[in-house]
Amino acid sequence: MDFRAKLRVMTTAHIVILLISIVMWVGAAAVILHAVRRMNLFGRKSK
Repeated sequence: MDFRAKLRVMTTAHIVILLISIVMWVGAAAVILHAVRRMNLFGRKSK
């Protein structure tokens, strides 16, 4: 029982860490895409 409980806690922790990392990666990608789009817009305006 104790081992199973430990395993469950570990798996839930891993899932939470995975979710947080995925959210962080998605957020970083969105910020980068937004910056690139802004740069492209400024580039078009300067031309």
